[in-house]
Amino acid sequence: MKHGFDADHLASIDSLARMQARKGRFALARLSGTLFSSGHGLIVLVAASLLARFKVGQFPRWKVIFSFACQQRVNGSRLWRSEIIVKTG
Repeated sequence: MKHGFDADHLASIDSLARMQARKGRFALARLSGTLFSSGHGLIVLVAASLLARFKVGQFPRWKVIFSFACQQRVNGSRLWRSEIIVKTG
């Protein structure tokens, strides 16, 4: 979800909408965000499908498990720290 709110995406949608509005295509200007996100989403989906199909960039199983375990530990320590701050704050 965060990827969709990157500044370059928002700037592209904004410039597309402004360009269409300047040309008098107000209906197309209103649809610019929908069309951009649909096209971009389709491209990302196709690219991810191709990468998965040809097993490009897949990590060995142990790296995935290790990464997940580290992430859970970090999230747990953040939660623990926030509870201490709330109790002592």
